[in-house]
Amino acid sequence: MKRSHSRCGSAGTLPLFALSKLKIAQFFSQSDTIRGILDRMEIEYDAGYQVGLIFEPGHENDPWPYPVEDHNFSAVPISTHLFSGELVPLSDRFAKESSI
Repeated sequence: MKRSHSRCGSAGTLPLFALSKLKIAQFFSQSDTIRGILDRMEIEYDAGYQVGLIFEPGHENDPWPYPVEDHNFSAVPISTHLFSGELVPLSDRFAKESSI
């Protein structure tokens, strides 16, 4: 896994990430075709994985980044929450599209 970030922050605030040369893909489908495209684009992290919803086998409830087998990028799961009886991703885009 490529590491090109450093963690920084101060007491009472959420951690921020100082990024350099970091390419992040968000909300792509997880098909083999898309994974190949992400490899060729030299994407380092794919944040389209959702804890409990979209994951690699063996990482169903994994909240931490993990390397995607046979690819050059890592999955960075975004949080999900039980809402009206179903798991939903905690993202502004999903909330807006779902009118919640």
